[in-house]
Amino acid sequence: MKKTLLFLGISLLTIGNSMAQRDDKIVEKLRDMYGEEKYQDCAHDAIKFSSNSKFKDNPEIYVYASMSCLRISQTNEGVEEFKKAFNDALSYAGKYRKKDKAGQYYDDYLTHFEELKKLVAEEVENYMLEDRKAKAYKSAKKSLGLMSKIHKMDPDDKGAYLLAAVLELKVKNTTEGKRMLKVIMPEIERLAPTRDEMPKEEELSDKELAKKNKKIEEIFGGPMKPIKPFDEMTEMEQVFLRLALIEYADYLNDKKKVDEAKAIIEIGKPYFYGENEDYLRKYTPAYKDIYKMIHG
Repeated sequence: MKKTLLFLGISLLTIGNSMAQRDDKIVEKLRDMYGEEKYQDCAHDAIKFSSNSKFKDNPEIYVYASMSCLRISQTNEGVEEFKKAFNDALSYAGKYRKKDKAGQYYDDYLTHFEELKKLVAEEVENYMLEDRKAKAYKSAKKSLGLMSKIHKMDPDDKGAYLLAAVLELKVKNTTEGKRMLKVIMPEIERLAPTRDEMPKEEELSDKELAKKNKKIEEIFGGPMKPIKPFDEMTEMEQVFLRLALIEYADYLNDKKKVDEAKAIIEIGKPYFYGENEDYLRKYTPAYKDIYKMIHG
């Protein structure tokens, strides 16, 4: 019996090592094609492998599909075959995260994910500049679609989630927006410049914690990590947080909820009101402008 179990254990280990080596070779092949700027070939193979039962659970395959599609969207090559290359890049980034729920590979490809976020943020900011009411709803709808894809790609980005919640309010999905805000705002309110300054999380009984986690699972779509201190956020996490606070405060102010608007815009004052060495993007006075407008 012991020999049988030992043999079984060795067999499983051998199979596991073989599968890992096979996956490593596939990823290496995709890496080489991407490095040689063979983006169409890389996209073709990555998409093909993602449909293969032997490889479909490898998160990195989806990352290379996303990276290749993004590059195709930025060149004139492959545009006929990949007509929606940018949307495909976002879609495969979301599919990656389904295979890597803990975000184990996220930092390895952080540059790519940050680039996707930057492009989405630029589109969203352009949409939000729409002044005419006839276009404002449509712009918010488009922005919400983009932010939903960012959340699938990086569910740990609190600013992106807050912005999505505000956009739900703007497209009249009030119930959903309020449900999302109920989950995200306690985290946003815990924001501090450094980890040492972060307030302690509320102490709950096992029953209360289970109830809270169940509600978060229902609304958030999975477990939620605590918010990062500001100095540990990536550039785009900071950018989305800034944009979300501006949009939420402006929305509340338009609804004549001035005290609530003041409370929201106050959250970001230590980080965005004036020059801040921890803010990873070039300073602009936009936050200060809306702060002053809300405070009269």
